[in-house]
Amino acid sequence: TLSLTDSVFLKTGIIDLIASRGYGFMGLDTLESTEESPIDLFKDIEGGSLDFDEVKISVEIKNYIGAPVDAVVTSLQSSTPSSLTQDLSWNSLNQSLTIPAATEVSPGVKPTPGILTVDLNKGNSNIDEVMEIQPTQIKTEIEAFLNRSLPAPDYNQFVYADYGMEVFISTEVPLHFSAENLLFRDTSDFNYSNLDPANRLESGALVLIGDNYFPFEVKLDMVLLSADSMAMDTLAVNEFLSPGRVNSEGTVVEKVKSSVRYPLTPSVIATLQKTKFILIEATFNTALLPEKVKLYSESHMDVTLSGDLNLRTGD
Repeated sequence: TLSLTDSVFLKTGIIDLIASRGYGFMGLDTLESTEESPIDLFKDIEGGSLDFDEVKISVEIKNYIGAPVDAVVTSLQSSTPSSLTQDLSWNSLNQSLTIPAATEVSPGVKPTPGILTVDLNKGNSNIDEVMEIQPTQIKTEIEAFLNRSLPAPDYNQFVYADYGMEVFISTEVPLHFSAENLLFRDTSDFNYSNLDPANRLESGALVLIGDNYFPFEVKLDMVLLSADSMAMDTLAVNEFLSPGRVNSEGTVVEKVKSSVRYPLTPSVIATLQKTKFILIEATFNTALLPEKVKLYSESHMDVTLSGDLNLRTGD
């Protein structure tokens, strides 16, 4: 029974609240971020070394928080699948770089980020060495300090739970470099009956003829593979297709024709008869190491595989 002299108190609350966004002064907070960016520039190279004349990388940091951030890049490291790594040396490493606050477009809509772009080149860093290991990934570690440079609290700030900071890396590698034992591989089908339909081959040679407009000399080895892709033999000679003629600026001005012969002995012919695939291993070398050459879109090589064959006549 209740009367007018009685009082009722209700206690309410919210349990397990997860906010999607918040407004007000964001305070003085420290954020740590590790970003990993894939690099696919060297995905087709399987060995050898590169020496670049110049590499340029832009690190773009986007701030989706409605407050200014002082970012400190503490480390940047490139790595390969074989666990080879190279750390960045840079004159702005561990120094504070200010990223502007984001701008709210409309409540609930992804904010427009404040952006800081940092350029790395051979004048301010060892970025050439970072890229010369032919990395597949670059890892960047950043410390961010919220409102550290703000003179007084700003209560018009905001933060979204789904958007914080992002790091993007863009790479520009002008193709002016030297190469040593740069290895590419490709596999093609092989049918012996197309070479010797009547089984009359006794000796001779396979002849590889190349019109080379690349600034590299090229060594080609042919690995003979069985139906289950097992290596049975390798046709390899210590000869190279000659590079194109290069001027004093490292640019190819004229293609050069040359050829390489692969002798066909009885044992090689017997292996060819069982061959179902041929793995081509192409090794590129700059002709005058360590001098650097320039590669352009018109660079190419026309290759023809022909036979100089001795065939048995009659039955």
